[in-house]
Amino acid sequence: MRSTIKSMFVLSIAFFAMLAPATQASNTFTVNVFDFDNTERFSLDNTILESALNGTPFLTAQVAALDFGDNTIEPDGSVRQGLIRGFDLFPGGLDDTFALTVDGTFFVEEEGEYTFRVRHDDGARLSINGNQIVDVLTLNSEISTFGTTFLNAGFNTLSAIYFENFGTATFEIGFREGSDPFRVVTAATPPVPEPATWLMMLLGFAGVGMMIKRRRVYAITS
Repeated sequence: MRSTIKSMFVLSIAFFAMLAPATQASNTFTVNVFDFDNTERFSLDNTILESALNGTPFLTAQVAALDFGDNTIEPDGSVRQGLIRGFDLFPGGLDDTFALTVDGTFFVEEEGEYTFRVRHDDGARLSINGNQIVDVLTLNSEISTFGTTFLNAGFNTLSAIYFENFGTATFEIGFREGSDPFRVVTAATPPVPEPATWLMMLLGFAGVGMMIKRRRVYAITS
């Protein structure tokens, strides 16, 4: 009896160990927003930005995708769009003299070299799994900066800093593997196993249980 209980206990640990990765990440990124004072339209003292980022955020938001822009109207009358899709407004609705930090995890199914494209106006910094691959914390018009890094199959961590001084504001992070189209980085948990996968797992545990029971009966009758 003790042997059976011990075996089932071990099987229970193995089962929950397989489910454990689903609890390691959230399906949102945490965005902290900081406001700062600057009267110079074409210059920004780094100490102003550093002071803001070291202060207390006036707003913390949870977002699913990293694709922000303001609602500036283009000369042809259309609303500005991202390179991949339409923009989401920045948390808090700010459009001038603010900064934000982003932290979270995202999921990829296959390991390999991935290229990240950060579309930003003004400055941005991006780190993946602790490796800084983009660092342009300067005033600039809307540009794209690229960085390449290796991603593990499964969860990967992302940290970013962005700031906007005056004018249009854009912060969009896309990535791709090889020559695939760029897609927006989204926070996500791994795919839920298909019903057939769950069935196979349950049948496997049932089979092991039957084997344990047969061994016990055999031991008694021997």
